Amino acid sequence: MRLVLTTSRPWHTNYCTEEGQVIYKVDSPWKLVNRSATIDKIMPNNPELDNANSEPIMQDQFTRIAKVDYRAIEPSSKITFQNTTKRVDSFFRKGKMNWKGHGSDRMFTAPDGKEYRWVLGSLKSELFLNDEAKTPVAKYHLKHYGIIKDVRPASLEIFPSGEHIVDHIIVTFVYLEKLRKERQDAAHSNGGGG
Repeated sequence: MRLVLTTSRPWHTNYCTEEGQVIYKVDSPWKLVNRSATIDKIMPNNPELDNANSEPIMQDQFTRIAKVDYRAIEPSSKITFQNTTKRVDSFFRKGKMNWKGHGSDRMFTAPDGKEYRWVLGSLKSELFLNDEAKTPVAKYHLKHYGIIKDVRPASLEIFPSGEHIVDHIIVTFVYLEKLRKERQDAAHSNGGGG
């Protein structure tokens, strides 16, 4: 499954099928501090309700599935998902420290009881099952430009091994991509270059 992003900002975009149907809407209006992102998912039309009203519902209906509250100090950021609010340090487990003193990987446990690992690269993120085989689950593809027009928009590819936890993938991806981007921007402004 490939979800195409309508912008190159995963924390403020629509996630669509390749045919253009919006599946998730992520809204994160710019704010100097205490920014948040809301994540809404399309709900299938209910044919029984359509028939009861004698007219089919012809518009997409969305329901809120999550909210991410970003804070300046990472552990105090919160994720509200499945009617539970957790600080990110209890939602995720950090991986090993990298040379900059940050744990770049983040692990979370999905409802299937398995642990998944987001690997935050310098430009993009990938999700793996945290097992010996490092089974690929999802991969973020950056927008590619052509000489005359966009060749390929940004997209999130979800492999069959992750299709049963798509909501979890989207919610964790939205949080971590914003974190990855802020760290990348901070490194560039401090002369780190990478």
